[in-house]
Amino acid sequence: MLGFRVGVCLVVFSLAAVAFAGPDKPIANVKSLTGDWRAISGASAAAIRIKPDGSYEGTAANGVKTAGKITTGGGKASFQSATSAGPVA
Repeated sequence: MLGFRVGVCLVVFSLAAVAFAGPDKPIANVKSLTGDWRAISGASAAAIRIKPDGSYEGTAANGVKTAGKITTGGGKASFQSATSAGPVA
């Protein structure tokens, strides 16, 4: 269940990254995702901080903390944490 919630949180951040980059613009490098990202769903908020090297730390809406690494290739990004992995955009 924890992996599912973290995955949902990361999907929310993926959508924010896609909105930031635009629908047809490829993600050139992980530095373009660097910064603090927040998502609010109802009364709950989630947050993630992406560093220039692609490492990230975040807190899901339920308060669970996560950390991992984002990598880019072929205009797309993917994430890897201790509990899950998948595409960002």
